[in-house]
Amino acid sequence: CSILRPVKTTATANTMSEPRVFHSATRLPDGTVLIAGGGTDSAGDVTNTADIYNAGTNSFSPTGSMDMARAAHAAVVLTTSALAGNVLITGGAEGGSGGLSPSATAETYDPVAKTFTYLSSFMNDGRVFHSATVLASGNVLLVGGFNSFFSTVDGSTRTLSRLFGSTLQSAEIYDPVANNLHLRAGNRIRWSSVQSFDEDGARRAYGYLVSFGPIGGSGAARRRTGCRKAEYDFDRTERSRALQSDH
Repeated sequence: CSILRPVKTTATANTMSEPRVFHSATRLPDGTVLIAGGGTDSAGDVTNTADIYNAGTNSFSPTGSMDMARAAHAAVVLTTSALAGNVLITGGAEGGSGGLSPSATAETYDPVAKTFTYLSSFMNDGRVFHSATVLASGNVLLVGGFNSFFSTVDGSTRTLSRLFGSTLQSAEIYDPVANNLHLRAGNRIRWSSVQSFDEDGARRAYGYLVSFGPIGGSGAARRRTGCRKAEYDFDRTERSRALQSDH
């Protein structure tokens, strides 16, 4: 494994516990990075293992195992409640070379105890390649992704194909205080590609075509040419600012 820098790559002191693709890499409050799950081979097998990368020692070390093996999931650091600093991990593809399916499960990772805890509540939809955005309230917005996830493994070559299925138009909220998930009723995402990033301390979301029906009197953000900013409400108490770019 190597770290990409502007002019060269630097080899790490050791390697991850397993080869991975479609895994998550989440920066923890102490500066280390949680690397979780992912696909491990061309046949579509997925893993529940996780590693911590320490930049100070330039090395990886195993840490716990997720309750579910998953790949193409979403992972974010929680900012409020007793779970602040923990990582929320949602959805992803579960199964293996015998067939993959979208997961509706979620779990949290405690970086102090170095343990994963399975959530008793489930998402309304199994989601793969969805987005997870931490809102100003501390709640987490889960948007879109693939459902009816189809995968085919060639019996002779054991090569995975038909990776994607149909897309979702739904969104859900994770509440870290109640530690549960619930569907956002009434919202419609025409084509979701929302991600999160920090800019001057602000947490924002952006996407290529995000269109929400009226919720609690809110309007809709619609596609236009060029770059623009648009505000939309998920309800009367939670807001996110979208930065939309159309090339």
